[in-house]
Amino acid sequence: MTPDSVLLSKFDLCLVPHHDQPPKRDNIFVTIGPPGLPPQKRQSDSHGGLILVGGRDEKSHVWRTAELIVQIETLLKRQADIKWTITSSPRTPGECENRLQAVADLHSNVTFYRAQDTQAGWVEAAYAANAMAWVTADSISMIYEALTAGCRVGILPVKWKHANNKFQRSIDYLVHQKLIMTYAQWLDNLASTVRPAALDEASRCAEEIIRRWWPDRLP
Repeated sequence: MTPDSVLLSKFDLCLVPHHDQPPKRDNIFVTIGPPGLPPQKRQSDSHGGLILVGGRDEKSHVWRTAELIVQIETLLKRQADIKWTITSSPRTPGECENRLQAVADLHSNVTFYRAQDTQAGWVEAAYAANAMAWVTADSISMIYEALTAGCRVGILPVKWKHANNKFQRSIDYLVHQKLIMTYAQWLDNLASTVRPAALDEASRCAEEIIRRWWPDRLP
């Protein structure tokens, strides 16, 4: 997070995500996204896919369950050979969870888990077990978690209340770097333009800290 400007000089080092558009200062190290936990050992199923659903946030976007269900149904129909796992989040409206469960009930290759029914560490294990992850655009932390875990990541759009917000800036940057694909790109069969993720921002930040204060400890 970027500290308030009046406090910025009080920090020796700030690790600030690119989408915060931080000023250029000696005590700011810009990251691609929020540093995440190191990925678990991957045992991904090339025929496994994960769909991560966010939810309401009155400040940032308008939640549209009907549109999301259409997008997910399209994914399932066009990639019927994939074993899909869908999960909600604490922000997901109950009526959306009910619709997701109904979708799963119609497809033998789809399993739905409500967020409240999953244990700590469940989603990290799911990242490691699936080669592909689709994430709603409002769930920015899960986008970076999936990238750090080595998943190929697709973005399900939401209706933003303000177009130039930091979430969309972050997504635009990742698309430009070809680290993720949008739903529109996928519909246009451009999924092959996305290169495999190789994010490990936590290690990059740790190396920067060592470089600044203990350079003799670098390999």
